[in-house]
Amino acid sequence: MNVTDTIDYSPFEISAALTVMVPIALAFFLVIGGVGNLVVIVAVIMSKNLRTVENIFTITFMGLSFLAVCYGFPVQLLIDIFVIRSQPGCVLLGSTLITISVQYTMILLFVTIERYVKICLPFRAHAIFTPRNVTLAVIGILIYGFLIGSGIGGIFWIDRGDVWMSERRCNLLFIIPSSRFIQLVMAHWLLPLPAMLIIYIRIFFVVRRHIRVIADLTPTTVASISSSDPSNRRPAYVASHQAPNNPSMVNPHRRFLKEARSAFVLFLVVITYVICWFPFIIFVSIGVLSDQTASAETFVIAHCFVYSSGIVTPYLYGFGNKEFRDKMISLLSSIREILRGAIP
Repeated sequence: MNVTDTIDYSPFEISAALTVMVPIALAFFLVIGGVGNLVVIVAVIMSKNLRTVENIFTITFMGLSFLAVCYGFPVQLLIDIFVIRSQPGCVLLGSTLITISVQYTMILLFVTIERYVKICLPFRAHAIFTPRNVTLAVIGILIYGFLIGSGIGGIFWIDRGDVWMSERRCNLLFIIPSSRFIQLVMAHWLLPLPAMLIIYIRIFFVVRRHIRVIADLTPTTVASISSSDPSNRRPAYVASHQAPNNPSMVNPHRRFLKEARSAFVLFLVVITYVICWFPFIIFVSIGVLSDQTASAETFVIAHCFVYSSGIVTPYLYGFGNKEFRDKMISLLSSIREILRGAIP
């Protein structure tokens, strides 16, 4: 007898709550999340000012966010309501979800590192983040995520057909029948979070110190030094650092503040990511999601929180940057006009 014959494949009765919850959540994620991520991607492609080296990370990040919202979430819903169960499709689709999630988290970590280098090591940033280096980093992350999600995970299926009998739900235990490898996957989801928070704390102190230094170089300070000069002449070093009259001082300062604002927006993205993952982490920690008797509603709610970061991120990142905001508003206005013309 085949081991799959012992699995209960009887139809799963969808509750009234799920009948309402699933279609609404699916429509909301596909429309709001899909449009938001696509608009950011198109904005980078169409705007010459946005086609920068650092936005290679951004467009990759938004591309993965689009896949998570428009592919990962619908598949996850099918898994949560038992349409996809412990069968070969579970392994294929589940491994794809793991691949996207690992790539998503690693790209977010690399974007954070890029912000740190731009702000804390500005003279080395251009040498480190060249188009070639950034492209190779993105390719490396995508390949690494693929190996973690599918390539390496496949070896744990050798001589483990008994898992088909023991697992009723399509979950991590079924996709990867190895507790240590599950811990490795969880580490890729969770360990980058404290690392990113530490990096942003460091960025905060650097920005605060820079602002204090600039504040000390005010016209009032210069005037007091100038009046105390017997020759009534300003020292050369004071004049060279008087920000209002020195473009060479103003431009680097403005660029620094621009990088700082960008880092702050990205910090909000990271905080949103942490908040969205928090219920899932709690459920995993207390063993709710490993319980075979857990309700489908519990899984749907937990995964709605996880994938909602893909909805918030494009709007937070896009509208938090002036260039992105202007281009996104222009594109959204164009989409609205097209829809008005299509609807009689």
